[in-house]
Amino acid sequence: MQKVLFIEPPPTLSWSINSKISKAGRRHPCLNETGEQTYSYQNLSCAAVLREAGFAVKYLHCPTMRLDLDTTCSKIKEEAPDAVVIMVEHINYNVAQAVSDFAKKNKALVIWVGPFVTALHESEIKKDCVDYILRGEWDYTVRDLLYAVTDNKNLETIAGLTWKSEENKIITNPRGERIVDLDKLPIPAYDLLDLSKFYESVFVRFPAATMITSRGCPFNCIYCSYPQTIYSHKHCAMSPQRVLKEIKYLVNDLGVKEIRIDDDTFDIDRNRVIEICKLLVEEKLDFTFSVQCRPQLMTDEEAKWLKRAGCRMVLYGVESGNDEILKKIRKNTTKDEIRR
Repeated sequence: MQKVLFIEPPPTLSWSINSKISKAGRRHPCLNETGEQTYSYQNLSCAAVLREAGFAVKYLHCPTMRLDLDTTCSKIKEEAPDAVVIMVEHINYNVAQAVSDFAKKNKALVIWVGPFVTALHESEIKKDCVDYILRGEWDYTVRDLLYAVTDNKNLETIAGLTWKSEENKIITNPRGERIVDLDKLPIPAYDLLDLSKFYESVFVRFPAATMITSRGCPFNCIYCSYPQTIYSHKHCAMSPQRVLKEIKYLVNDLGVKEIRIDDDTFDIDRNRVIEICKLLVEEKLDFTFSVQCRPQLMTDEEAKWLKRAGCRMVLYGVESGNDEILKKIRKNTTKDEIRR
Protein backbone atom coordinates (compact mmCIF):
# COMPACT_ATOMS: atom_id res chain seq x y z
CA MET A 1 0.00 0.00 0.00
CA GLN A 2 1.77 3.11 -1.22
CA LYS A 3 -0.61 5.84 -2.48
CA VAL A 4 -2.55 7.92 0.04
CA LEU A 5 -4.96 10.68 -0.90
CA PHE A 6 -6.16 13.30 1.60
CA ILE A 7 -9.49 14.76 0.59
CA GLU A 8 -11.13 18.01 1.70
CA PRO A 9 -14.57 17.47 0.10
CA PRO A 10 -16.65 20.11 -1.66
CA PRO A 11 -18.69 22.15 0.86
CA THR A 12 -22.04 20.59 -0.12
CA LEU A 13 -23.46 17.93 -2.42
CA SER A 14 -24.87 20.56 -4.78
CA TRP A 15 -21.82 22.84 -4.67
CA SER A 16 -20.54 23.98 -8.08
CA ILE A 17 -17.50 25.92 -9.24
CA ASN A 18 -19.67 29.04 -9.52
CA SER A 19 -21.01 28.76 -5.98
CA LYS A 20 -20.24 31.50 -3.47
CA ILE A 21 -20.55 29.10 -0.56
CA SER A 22 -17.31 28.31 1.23
CA LYS A 23 -16.21 26.68 4.46
CA ALA A 24 -14.89 28.94 7.19
CA GLY A 25 -13.25 28.00 10.46
CA ARG A 26 -11.49 24.90 11.70
CA ARG A 27 -12.43 24.50 15.35
CA HIS A 28 -16.03 25.55 14.72
CA PRO A 29 -16.54 25.09 10.96
CA CYS A 30 -19.45 26.72 9.19
CA LEU A 31 -20.65 27.47 5.67
CA ASN A 32 -20.91 31.08 4.53
CA GLU A 33 -20.42 33.31 1.49
CA THR A 34 -17.28 35.15 2.59
CA GLY A 35 -14.98 33.21 0.30
CA GLU A 36 -12.91 31.97 3.24
CA GLN A 37 -10.90 28.82 2.61
CA THR A 38 -9.15 26.83 5.33
CA TYR A 39 -7.21 23.60 5.59
CA SER A 40 -6.60 20.96 8.24
CA TYR A 41 -3.21 21.53 9.86
CA GLN A 42 -3.20 18.04 11.33
CA ASN A 43 -3.91 16.50 7.92
CA LEU A 44 -0.80 18.24 6.62
CA SER A 45 1.17 17.01 9.63
CA CYS A 46 -0.04 13.47 9.00
CA ALA A 47 0.83 13.79 5.30
CA ALA A 48 4.40 14.77 6.23
CA VAL A 49 4.69 11.74 8.53
CA LEU A 50 3.47 9.47 5.72
CA ARG A 51 5.96 10.93 3.24
CA GLU A 52 8.82 10.33 5.67
CA ALA A 53 7.61 6.72 5.88
CA GLY A 54 7.83 6.33 2.10
CA PHE A 55 4.19 6.72 1.08
CA ALA A 56 3.23 8.68 -2.03
CA VAL A 57 0.92 11.41 -0.75
CA LYS A 58 -1.41 13.84 -2.51
CA TYR A 59 -4.04 16.28 -1.25
CA LEU A 60 -7.33 17.12 -2.94
CA HIS A 61 -8.54 20.39 -1.47
CA CYS A 62 -11.69 20.43 -3.54
CA PRO A 63 -12.95 23.98 -2.78
CA THR A 64 -9.69 25.72 -3.76
CA MET A 65 -9.17 23.33 -6.67
CA ARG A 66 -12.75 24.13 -7.78
CA LEU A 67 -13.79 20.49 -7.80
CA ASP A 68 -17.46 19.66 -7.41
CA LEU A 69 -18.67 16.18 -6.45
CA ASP A 70 -18.44 14.78 -10.00
CA THR A 71 -14.96 16.13 -10.71
CA THR A 72 -13.79 15.04 -7.26
CA CYS A 73 -14.86 11.50 -8.08
CA SER A 74 -13.10 11.73 -11.43
CA LYS A 75 -9.92 12.80 -9.64
CA ILE A 76 -10.17 9.88 -7.24
CA LYS A 77 -10.50 7.49 -10.17
CA GLU A 78 -7.55 9.14 -11.91
CA GLU A 79 -5.28 9.03 -8.83
CA ALA A 80 -6.32 5.45 -7.92
CA PRO A 81 -5.21 5.75 -4.28
CA ASP A 82 -4.75 2.74 -2.04
CA ALA A 83 -6.27 4.73 0.83
CA VAL A 84 -8.10 8.01 1.33
CA VAL A 85 -8.13 10.09 4.51
CA ILE A 86 -11.09 12.40 5.10
CA MET A 87 -11.67 14.74 8.02
CA VAL A 88 -15.43 14.40 8.36
CA GLU A 89 -17.31 17.35 9.87
CA HIS A 90 -20.97 18.05 10.51
CA ILE A 91 -21.08 20.57 7.67
CA ASN A 92 -19.59 18.23 5.04
CA TYR A 93 -21.15 15.05 6.40
CA ASN A 94 -23.34 14.16 3.40
CA VAL A 95 -20.77 14.99 0.75
CA ALA A 96 -18.03 13.19 2.72
CA GLN A 97 -20.16 10.06 2.66
CA ALA A 98 -20.70 10.35 -1.10
CA VAL A 99 -16.96 10.83 -1.73
CA SER A 100 -16.12 7.94 0.59
CA ASP A 101 -18.62 5.66 -1.10
CA PHE A 102 -17.07 6.36 -4.50
CA ALA A 103 -13.53 5.86 -3.19
CA LYS A 104 -14.45 2.55 -1.61
CA LYS A 105 -16.11 1.31 -4.80
CA ASN A 106 -12.81 2.10 -6.51
CA LYS A 107 -10.97 -0.21 -4.11
CA ALA A 108 -9.51 2.42 -1.75
CA LEU A 109 -9.49 1.99 2.00
CA VAL A 110 -11.50 4.80 3.59
CA ILE A 111 -10.23 6.36 6.81
CA TRP A 112 -12.22 9.00 8.69
CA VAL A 113 -10.64 11.36 11.23
CA GLY A 114 -11.51 14.46 13.22
CA PRO A 115 -13.55 15.63 16.25
CA PHE A 116 -16.95 14.77 14.75
CA VAL A 117 -16.23 11.10 14.13
CA THR A 118 -14.14 10.82 17.29
CA ALA A 119 -17.22 11.76 19.29
CA LEU A 120 -19.61 9.61 17.24
CA HIS A 121 -17.32 6.77 16.19
CA GLU A 122 -19.55 3.94 17.43
CA SER A 123 -22.43 4.97 15.18
CA GLU A 124 -20.38 6.23 12.23
CA ILE A 125 -18.33 3.03 11.82
CA LYS A 126 -21.59 1.26 10.96
CA LYS A 127 -21.68 3.13 7.65
CA ASP A 128 -20.79 0.97 4.65
CA CYS A 129 -18.72 3.76 3.10
CA VAL A 130 -16.05 3.84 5.83
CA ASP A 131 -13.50 1.18 6.77
CA TYR A 132 -11.71 2.75 9.72
CA ILE A 133 -12.15 5.65 12.14
CA LEU A 134 -9.12 6.98 14.00
CA ARG A 135 -10.01 8.81 17.21
CA GLY A 136 -7.91 11.59 18.65
CA GLU A 137 -4.66 12.77 17.07
CA TRP A 138 -3.96 11.01 13.79
CA ASP A 139 -0.47 12.28 12.85
CA TYR A 140 1.12 8.86 13.47
CA THR A 141 -1.84 6.49 13.69
CA VAL A 142 -2.73 6.68 9.99
CA ARG A 143 0.80 5.51 9.22
CA ASP A 144 0.59 2.76 11.84
CA LEU A 145 -2.76 1.59 10.49
CA LEU A 146 -1.52 1.43 6.89
CA TYR A 147 1.57 -0.50 7.97
CA ALA A 148 -0.62 -2.99 9.82
CA VAL A 149 -3.07 -3.43 6.94
CA THR A 150 -0.26 -3.85 4.41
CA ASP A 151 1.55 -6.43 6.53
CA ASN A 152 -1.69 -8.14 7.60
CA LYS A 153 -0.92 -7.53 11.28
CA ASN A 154 -3.27 -7.44 14.26
CA LEU A 155 -5.27 -4.21 14.12
CA GLU A 156 -5.99 -4.33 17.83
CA THR A 157 -2.57 -2.77 18.41
CA ILE A 158 -3.52 0.49 16.64
CA ALA A 159 -4.30 3.14 19.23
CA GLY A 160 -7.64 4.91 18.89
CA LEU A 161 -8.88 2.73 16.04
CA THR A 162 -12.57 1.90 15.64
CA TRP A 163 -13.12 -0.81 13.03
CA LYS A 164 -15.14 -3.79 11.88
CA SER A 165 -13.86 -7.34 12.04
CA GLU A 166 -14.40 -9.89 9.27
CA GLU A 167 -17.48 -10.99 11.20
CA ASN A 168 -18.69 -7.36 11.06
CA LYS A 169 -18.18 -6.96 14.78
CA ILE A 170 -17.41 -3.39 15.84
CA ILE A 171 -14.15 -3.16 17.74
CA THR A 172 -13.01 -0.06 19.64
CA ASN A 173 -9.32 0.00 20.49
CA PRO A 174 -8.19 2.04 23.52
CA ARG A 175 -6.94 5.55 22.88
CA GLY A 176 -3.19 5.96 22.88
CA GLU A 177 -1.01 8.46 24.68
CA ARG A 178 -1.04 12.08 23.59
CA ILE A 179 1.76 13.32 21.36
CA VAL A 180 3.76 15.17 24.00
CA ASP A 181 6.95 16.01 22.09
CA LEU A 182 5.65 18.10 19.20
CA ASP A 183 9.22 18.95 18.18
CA LYS A 184 9.59 15.43 16.77
CA LEU A 185 6.82 15.97 14.25
CA PRO A 186 8.03 16.91 10.76
CA ILE A 187 7.09 20.28 9.33
CA PRO A 188 3.61 19.81 7.82
CA ALA A 189 3.40 19.19 4.08
CA TYR A 190 2.33 22.74 3.18
CA ASP A 191 3.77 22.24 -0.30
CA LEU A 192 0.86 19.92 -1.14
CA LEU A 193 -1.41 22.99 -1.22
CA ASP A 194 -1.43 26.22 -3.19
CA LEU A 195 -1.34 28.62 -0.25
CA SER A 196 -2.18 31.57 -2.48
CA LYS A 197 -5.74 30.26 -2.69
CA PHE A 198 -6.42 30.29 1.04
CA TYR A 199 -8.14 33.21 2.71
CA GLU A 200 -9.44 34.03 6.19
CA SER A 201 -11.02 37.24 7.40
CA VAL A 202 -8.07 37.91 9.74
CA PHE A 203 -5.55 37.97 6.86
CA VAL A 204 -4.37 41.23 5.27
CA ARG A 205 -1.16 40.02 3.59
CA PHE A 206 -0.84 37.17 1.14
CA PRO A 207 0.01 34.40 0.66
CA ALA A 208 -1.00 33.45 4.17
CA ALA A 209 -0.86 30.28 6.24
CA THR A 210 -2.19 28.82 9.46
CA MET A 211 -0.04 26.85 11.88
CA ILE A 212 -0.44 25.34 15.34
CA THR A 213 2.39 25.55 17.88
CA SER A 214 0.69 23.86 20.84
CA ARG A 215 -2.10 21.41 21.48
CA GLY A 216 -4.51 20.99 24.35
CA CYS A 217 -6.01 23.58 26.67
CA PRO A 218 -6.27 23.34 30.47
CA PHE A 219 -9.51 25.32 30.53
CA ASN A 220 -12.93 23.67 30.38
CA CYS A 221 -15.12 25.81 28.11
CA ILE A 222 -18.07 23.55 27.29
CA TYR A 223 -18.33 24.50 23.61
CA CYS A 224 -14.74 23.82 22.47
CA SER A 225 -14.52 20.50 20.65
CA TYR A 226 -10.79 19.89 20.26
CA PRO A 227 -9.79 19.64 23.95
CA GLN A 228 -12.77 17.38 24.55
CA THR A 229 -12.26 15.07 21.59
CA ILE A 230 -8.75 15.32 20.11
CA TYR A 231 -6.09 16.99 22.25
CA SER A 232 -7.49 16.73 25.80
CA HIS A 233 -6.87 19.38 28.45
CA LYS A 234 -3.17 18.64 28.75
CA HIS A 235 -1.15 21.44 27.17
CA CYS A 236 1.76 20.29 24.98
CA ALA A 237 3.83 22.81 23.06
CA MET A 238 6.60 23.07 20.51
CA SER A 239 9.82 24.60 21.72
CA PRO A 240 10.48 28.19 20.62
CA GLN A 241 13.25 26.92 18.33
CA ARG A 242 10.89 24.45 16.61
CA VAL A 243 8.30 27.22 16.16
CA LEU A 244 10.94 29.44 14.56
CA LYS A 245 12.04 26.63 12.23
CA GLU A 246 8.50 26.20 10.87
CA ILE A 247 7.92 29.95 10.52
CA LYS A 248 11.22 30.36 8.64
CA TYR A 249 10.19 27.58 6.26
CA LEU A 250 6.84 29.25 5.58
CA VAL A 251 8.34 32.72 5.10
CA ASN A 252 11.67 31.98 3.41
CA ASP A 253 10.80 28.87 1.37
CA LEU A 254 7.12 29.37 0.57
CA GLY A 255 6.96 33.17 0.54
CA VAL A 256 4.25 33.46 3.20
CA LYS A 257 3.56 37.03 4.38
CA GLU A 258 1.11 36.39 7.18
CA ILE A 259 0.57 33.52 9.63
CA ARG A 260 -2.33 32.76 11.88
CA ILE A 261 -1.14 30.85 14.93
CA ASP A 262 -4.25 28.84 15.67
CA ASP A 263 -3.42 27.44 19.12
CA ASP A 264 -6.42 27.12 21.41
CA THR A 265 -4.64 29.38 23.90
CA PHE A 266 -1.28 30.69 22.71
CA ASP A 267 -0.29 32.41 25.96
CA ILE A 268 -0.61 29.56 28.46
CA ASP A 269 3.18 29.58 28.92
CA ARG A 270 4.18 33.26 29.06
CA ASN A 271 7.91 32.55 29.10
CA ARG A 272 7.58 30.48 25.93
CA VAL A 273 5.66 33.24 24.18
CA ILE A 274 8.28 35.84 25.05
CA GLU A 275 11.12 33.54 23.95
CA ILE A 276 9.40 32.95 20.59
CA CYS A 277 9.03 36.70 20.17
CA LYS A 278 12.70 37.33 20.98
CA LEU A 279 13.76 34.79 18.35
CA LEU A 280 11.51 36.42 15.75
CA VAL A 281 12.91 39.88 16.56
CA GLU A 282 16.44 38.54 16.05
CA GLU A 283 15.54 36.95 12.69
CA LYS A 284 13.86 40.11 11.29
CA LEU A 285 11.56 38.08 9.04
CA ASP A 286 9.22 39.92 6.65
CA PHE A 287 5.86 38.69 7.89
CA THR A 288 3.08 39.50 10.34
CA PHE A 289 1.04 37.15 12.50
CA SER A 290 -1.98 36.83 14.76
CA VAL A 291 -2.59 34.71 17.87
CA GLN A 292 -5.45 33.62 20.12
CA CYS A 293 -5.13 34.34 23.84
CA ARG A 294 -7.10 34.56 27.08
CA PRO A 295 -7.62 38.07 28.49
CA GLN A 296 -6.69 37.20 32.08
CA LEU A 297 -3.37 35.66 31.03
CA MET A 298 -2.06 38.58 29.00
CA THR A 299 0.52 40.91 30.58
CA ASP A 300 1.93 44.24 29.43
CA GLU A 301 5.35 42.65 28.92
CA GLU A 302 3.90 39.88 26.76
CA ALA A 303 1.90 42.36 24.68
CA LYS A 304 4.97 44.52 24.07
CA TRP A 305 7.02 41.55 22.91
CA LEU A 306 4.24 40.34 20.62
CA LYS A 307 4.08 43.76 18.97
CA ARG A 308 7.87 43.92 18.55
CA ALA A 309 7.89 40.47 16.93
CA GLY A 310 5.33 41.43 14.28
CA CYS A 311 2.04 40.36 15.86
CA ARG A 312 -0.68 42.35 14.13
CA MET A 313 -3.70 41.01 15.99
CA VAL A 314 -4.58 39.22 19.24
CA LEU A 315 -7.94 37.46 19.16
CA TYR A 316 -9.67 37.01 22.52
CA GLY A 317 -12.48 34.54 23.12
CA VAL A 318 -14.76 36.90 25.06
CA GLU A 319 -17.93 34.90 24.30
CA SER A 320 -20.22 36.99 26.56
CA GLY A 321 -20.40 40.15 28.65
CA ASN A 322 -22.67 38.46 31.16
CA ASP A 323 -21.01 36.86 34.19
CA GLU A 324 -23.80 34.32 34.63
CA ILE A 325 -23.40 33.08 31.05
CA LEU A 326 -19.60 33.01 31.39
CA LYS A 327 -20.02 30.81 34.43
CA LYS A 328 -22.49 28.48 32.72
CA ILE A 329 -20.17 27.93 29.77
CA ARG A 330 -17.28 27.35 32.19
CA LYS A 331 -15.25 30.18 30.75
CA ASN A 332 -13.41 30.64 34.07
CA THR A 333 -13.27 34.42 33.68
CA THR A 334 -15.37 37.47 34.41
CA LYS A 335 -16.35 40.56 32.46
CA ASP A 336 -14.12 42.65 34.76
CA GLU A 337 -11.09 40.51 33.85
CA ILE A 338 -11.96 40.84 30.19
CA ARG A 339 -12.27 44.65 30.44
CA ARG A 340 -8.86 44.89 32.06
